[in-house]
Amino acid sequence: MGVATSYMAECHGILESVGCALSRGWKLLHIKLDSEVAISTFHNNKVPYMAAKTTVEENQ
Repeated sequence: MGVATSYMAECHGILESVGCALSRGWKLLHIKLDSEVAISTFHNNKVPYMAAKTTVEENQ
């Protein structure tokens, strides 16, 4: 994965989990987090480019 910080790891994990759920056809998700920074990031639609890019590349 090459993630350098716990914040990036958290963001990457969220993206991986959502991608997995969507691939299974799940349309309703409940995600619990303990990182207020990660919650704020996704709530404000400010996902780090490198987390999103890494997740997309792994799923291709």
